[in-house]
Amino acid sequence: TGEQPYHCTVCGKTFSISETLKRHLRIHTGERPFSCATCGKGFRESGSLRKHQRIHTGEAPYRCSECGQSFRESGKLKIHQRIHTGETPYHCTVCGKSFSLSGTLKIHQR
Repeated sequence: TGEQPYHCTVCGKTFSISETLKRHLRIHTGERPFSCATCGKGFRESGSLRKHQRIHTGEAPYRCSECGQSFRESGKLKIHQRIHTGETPYHCTVCGKSFSLSGTLKIHQR
């Protein structure tokens, strides 16, 4: 229905699921209930901990089908694949030049 009955009393943001509000509140409280057994670093969400643990295990499950390079995060693979596709989704509104990375566009704009 799109109804969002759960409200954050700190910032006013609304949510449709109570568990999502609970996770959101950790931003304000600083609570980090998920800790890495290897280095002790804390995380607000279990998924963030799992992603972090790949640093210690060396796991890189996302593999480029073009060149075989592996990545720990799917987003990093997506960015890498732009090398092969030539995709340049970030455009300068002043001169029209295109870039494959948002950071490169920001540097260009300065």
